[in-house]
Amino acid sequence: MAPTRAGWIGISGSLIVAAALLAHAPAATAEVPDTVRREIASLIEDLSLLYSGVDLTHAGFTVEESGTGYRVTLDSVRLMAGTGRHPEPGAVVLVLEPEDDGYRIKGIEMPRSFPLKSVNGGDAGQITVAGYALTGLWQRSASALVESELHLADLRLDNWPEEMTLEEVKAVTRLSPAGEGLWQETVDVEVSEFRHSRQGLSAYMSGGKLHLLCEGVDLDQYMALQRLLDEAEQQDLARDAVDIALLGELRQAGNAARAFQFEMAARDLLFDADGDEPVVIPKAQISVSAEGLDGELARAIVHLAFDGADLPVAEHHGGGNQSAVGPQSLDLNIAIDALPWPPFWQSFIDLAYGGSPESHDEGLWRLGLALQDAGTRLRLLPSRVASETTTVRGDGEMHYDPAAALGIVASLAFEIEGLLIAKGSVLGSADRETVGMLAQLEELGRPAPGPDGMPNYRYDIVLGADGVLTVNGKPFSIVEGMEN
Repeated sequence: MAPTRAGWIGISGSLIVAAALLAHAPAATAEVPDTVRREIASLIEDLSLLYSGVDLTHAGFTVEESGTGYRVTLDSVRLMAGTGRHPEPGAVVLVLEPEDDGYRIKGIEMPRSFPLKSVNGGDAGQITVAGYALTGLWQRSASALVESELHLADLRLDNWPEEMTLEEVKAVTRLSPAGEGLWQETVDVEVSEFRHSRQGLSAYMSGGKLHLLCEGVDLDQYMALQRLLDEAEQQDLARDAVDIALLGELRQAGNAARAFQFEMAARDLLFDADGDEPVVIPKAQISVSAEGLDGELARAIVHLAFDGADLPVAEHHGGGNQSAVGPQSLDLNIAIDALPWPPFWQSFIDLAYGGSPESHDEGLWRLGLALQDAGTRLRLLPSRVASETTTVRGDGEMHYDPAAALGIVASLAFEIEGLLIAKGSVLGSADRETVGMLAQLEELGRPAPGPDGMPNYRYDIVLGADGVLTVNGKPFSIVEGMEN
């Protein structure tokens, strides 16, 4: 089954934005010129493609004049957010005002309460929305939504024993010309007070932000890609498989944009399971950027960080302070150079929509060969992870080399501060694995005086072209290390 591309936030955000989406058969309305009806039909379809992952079906739409503008009524609306469950808000009205080069979206009207249905049409819950607003601009010359602003208040899903609430959602999108027939798109989303509980599991987030910037967007190719993805999503949802011909088209459609930047941050994360200690993370963020996606070789940077975390650790006895070695903060930075983009995209499609393990394995095998041929380089930029007692810093790189014995060579350097303090804190613990691991790290490390008088331990790790792994110049066997 393909991974879900729209979760709870995707469902809730789609309830308003997608209410003006895909049309199948415009109904005739004598009072409205045919040109207007055709343009509105294009507007609806373009919205559907731009906000992908939210396939909308309806029983038809009507257009009627209202003052200087139009009211567009979509009947029997069903939103399919790729989750197997779909909202059915029923009749939805879109309020439009004509402009020189398109239509201004002035607002939306829809029920404040409507059902969530399962794939087979059964009841899967009830959705309520206390308040909503949508404005935007559809541009005729671009055949695209170039502006949109969405506001949702007090969303709620009730489906006992599952319950989800979202206090507020604000989303702003902008699409602007970037020269040479290409476009730039920005998306900013902010959410507050998210809660989810089901069968003893609960999650909470006080707030979160998402920022997406896509550069060098070819709108025609992008729309074509969205059509293919929508079709694949529905095929996969209906029969857990996607046509081979459609997979072939998707595998060749990964060059719709030149670059992107994605950033997401969350505050006050809490994950709780009955009987277990909760996971608490006051602040977390992830960012991914990539460029060269319209060519053969791309470059990507990944950043992952959290701070002030309280993560549960294994139970222990005998007085050892196991929590002293649990990670509290992380700053991980990775760069990927010479990434063969077409094979990478093709492998991603195979993993997402290929129906058999054989197709997954074949995709990964082809990707491995492409990485070796391109000499892809994976760099660990200066990074750190810290617990109550220890701090680990490191950097280095590895790259694919078809001439190497193992296909890769690597050189990494790490330094551990507070290793002896961590070892002392868990002595006497029943967790022998942790005690043994810390003792082995002390033995392998090269000590050097630290600022507090306690030694820091240095590790220079090299995997040579001959396939020999060394730590501080001494051969090291991973199997023997695990046995020890």
